[in-house]
Amino acid sequence: MLTSLTAIGGLIPIALNSNPLVSPLAIVLIGGLISSTLLSRIVTPVVYKLIPPRV
Repeated sequence: MLTSLTAIGGLIPIALNSNPLVSPLAIVLIGGLISSTLLSRIVTPVVYKLIPPRV
């Protein structure tokens, strides 16, 4: 979690930059980090709880 937040925080100045080559890449990276963090921290445990245990 902290690694993702640190990477997102480091990419924010690059995303706000006016460089047309680097800014879109930083925005895509931030979106990917947010979605993968949410997927691994919220969705995966919920799916494991929904799967019935094997007997």
